Amino acid sequence: ITGTGTVGVQAIRSAIERGVEDVIALDIAPNSEFIESIAGKNYRLERGSIVNLPLLMEIIVKNGVTRIIHTAVVPEEYPHLYDTIYTNIMGTINIFEAARLLKVERVVSCSTGSVYDFENRRPDAPVQESWPHSVKNWDTYASTKVALEHFISNYIHKYGMDIVAFRLATTYGPS
Repeated sequence: ITGTGTVGVQAIRSAIERGVEDVIALDIAPNSEFIESIAGKNYRLERGSIVNLPLLMEIIVKNGVTRIIHTAVVPEEYPHLYDTIYTNIMGTINIFEAARLLKVERVVSCSTGSVYDFENRRPDAPVQESWPHSVKNWDTYASTKVALEHFISNYIHKYGMDIVAFRLATTYGPS
């Protein structure tokens, strides 16, 4: 599981509760106290960045990783546009490349509901995947997620990979 923010920690907790025996979390600057307050201690922590492809591959091989849940991002509020774009796009592409090269069975990648157009109309029921998109020019985070959803399609069609993306609604918490 990449990223140990609000979504990543919940993924760690869920995997442990479902009986996954060897949960590995990767984060560049993890907060162990936060992780353990939600997920407990039955996971292993790897420190590192998703923009480091050789490190990702080393972790996958060393730990026999067969599935990846990718939640790591630089959030919109981070002040450096370049870091947000580089980490969110190239870091995620590194996840896909490592998975492709090492034949990881499945990658689950977190996207965002902020890709949807809610300014022109509001839904009366749950939003379907086909709901119109409208990323504001200033929303770098959502822009990277829209781009990554297209790259996911590229990896699926070109390499036959099993990659799924979830557009998560607003999350709440310290992250």
